[in-house]
Amino acid sequence: MLIGYARVSKSERRGGTDIATQRKDLTAAGCERVFEDDGVSGIVPLGHRQGWSALADFSRAGDVVVITETTRLARNMAPAWLVVEGLLERGVGVRFLLGLDLSNAGPETITAVQFQMVAAEGQRRVMVQRVNAGLKRARDDGKVLGRPPALTPDKQAQAAELLARGMSQRKVAVAVGVSLNTLRKWRQLYRVA
Repeated sequence: MLIGYARVSKSERRGGTDIATQRKDLTAAGCERVFEDDGVSGIVPLGHRQGWSALADFSRAGDVVVITETTRLARNMAPAWLVVEGLLERGVGVRFLLGLDLSNAGPETITAVQFQMVAAEGQRRVMVQRVNAGLKRARDDGKVLGRPPALTPDKQAQAAELLARGMSQRKVAVAVGVSLNTLRKWRQLYRVA
């Protein structure tokens, strides 16, 4: 039987992450039952989490626990590995939706180092997805990302006027407070004479 586990902390909820997304992903992966810990930090030991404790009592040898990512178990890989190893020793398989499938593995077939390497790659992918989602959310909220332009509209007008008077590019760059390269790029981009 495929059994899902979802967890989201209070701070993640404030940041826009919700448990419904994990539940949907786990159900789509074929989980017949999903246990949840909503608003529970990753620091809280698994034995003190209601959802995880219920899952541990419910699961039997031959079942497979499906989890979206390793960070749902613990913040650090060492505690996550101990949990995975304990499940494997009980005959319960473990599958992470990030591409790590230990459903047919015994505790002797994968080492802690191998687990950490694969889990770290999965966490890197999750981090990239989260950063991209945050950038998209910021853009959607109308925030301008990146460094502010060195050549502001006021400086552009001043530079255009000085160039029209015949001042050299080097002196104009110094006068408006930008590098010569920035001034040249601006002139090329906007075809300023």
